[in-house]
Amino acid sequence: MKLWTERSFTTRTTILFVLVACVVIGTLGAYFYRSAEVSLRQRADVVLTGRVEHFSRIVRDLYLVSELKNRPLLLFETMLGAEQDVLVFRHPGEPPFVDVNPGGIALPQALQAGNDGRLPTVDDIQQTHLPDGTPVHWAMAMAKAHEDGTEVEVIAAHPMTQEVCMLAAYRNRILLATFTGMLAATLLAYYVLRRALRPVREIATRTAQISPASLAVRLDSKAAPVELRQLTQAFNAMLDCLDDGYQRLSQFSADLAHEIRTPVGALIGQT
Repeated sequence: MKLWTERSFTTRTTILFVLVACVVIGTLGAYFYRSAEVSLRQRADVVLTGRVEHFSRIVRDLYLVSELKNRPLLLFETMLGAEQDVLVFRHPGEPPFVDVNPGGIALPQALQAGNDGRLPTVDDIQQTHLPDGTPVHWAMAMAKAHEDGTEVEVIAAHPMTQEVCMLAAYRNRILLATFTGMLAATLLAYYVLRRALRPVREIATRTAQISPASLAVRLDSKAAPVELRQLTQAFNAMLDCLDDGYQRLSQFSADLAHEIRTPVGALIGQT
């Protein structure tokens, strides 16, 4: 505490200003990071539910199950548009007859479709994690094959690998921006405070010129900032009182010397 109070006003104000700027910039950065994270997750979930809906319609209205079994996996991979995304068609309790899973991601055991056979929504998205911690979003829908009415599970998944990389790069940019902002705030705050306190230094310089031989020196209250004008006026009033008292003391000393000169002269002559 003593070390803090011994610091200059400029240093203390600069440190406090930098702390405030760091908190504000960091809070804004965290808010924007969280907003970007939520937006990316929502976008991925919307795409995932749309994909499940699309392939459910294919099973229900366009292709026979036998035709899907004979279609090359490359076609499904091209339709997915991402190398790591998962697409699985299977009958309940049976092995998949279409299995697009380049990363070999294990299907969750508790994966469930929407209630009452409805298509999944964003609220139905389920999440697992890869061994490295990357989240994987899953969506599943039940579709009835139009040739025989058998149920087909349409499962789609999207590993958030690209989104995690984007968020990591964004987080690094936020940290860099926070550090740069803190450095810029330090320099700007010190420069602004030095300029703002220049009238105080000028008052101190002017005050240092005052001595018993120059009590007529006064501070220029009109040139002082509004915040310091009352202080300069009070200081000038104090100098007026000191000047008046010094003049009275000088006059008293002169009178005393004149009055005592005759008795002293008489004593000297008599001696």
